[in-house]
Amino acid sequence: MFITVSCAFFQVHNRSEYLLHLVNSLRSARDIEQTLLVFSHDVYSSELNRIVASIDFCPVSPSIYFVVYFYNCSFC
Repeated sequence: MFITVSCAFFQVHNRSEYLLHLVNSLRSARDIEQTLLVFSHDVYSSELNRIVASIDFCPVSPSIYFVVYFYNCSFC
């Protein structure tokens, strides 16, 4: 069971190799098991989703498409 003390929010773009490095770095962070990770990205990518779904060392929020929801007309 996870007890969440803090939250970290990450905006991820279409760079799965950077996300993988971030996740591997976070894996060894002190007290990471008490941190809720929230990932948002502006594109659909099965690779990004796979990396986020593989996180098993702390609680993770489902990926959200923050930019698409709130700024959908800004990038038209």
